[in-house]
Amino acid sequence: MIREVIDIEQYNWRAYVFMDAKAQHADEILNLIEHIGIDGAQLMKAERHLQRAVRNSGMTYSSPSERASVVVIGHATSVEETVNTFSHELRHLVDDIAAACGITVSGEEVAYLTGDIALTLASSLLHIVCECPICSSHE
Repeated sequence: MIREVIDIEQYNWRAYVFMDAKAQHADEILNLIEHIGIDGAQLMKAERHLQRAVRNSGMTYSSPSERASVVVIGHATSVEETVNTFSHELRHLVDDIAAACGITVSGEEVAYLTGDIALTLASSLLHIVCECPICSSHE
């Protein structure tokens, strides 16, 4: 699993991103979800999701009051599915930041935010999707 912490300074937001997550990483991820203030039914939902280790899936939990998110890109069955899940969860992250910060979701500002986050995570994503011996040994 690859772990990234992204500080999105313009919006005073921190995103904890886990890529290629599997069931054995559940405790670490759940502790962080709880740390940002997600509890109760949402925490239990996240726990069930992580323990089932459903491939080709992910999840994003955000706390506007803490200005933080936990993004999980689960283990996938193909490069295409990894990119699909990454794109899906990136959208949730950007939507959550936009809602908390009053950003219009149809404008250039949200498009730049999306691109900036994608660029920040591009190297990690490459290590997940690349099948060469160096990249595939990231675990």
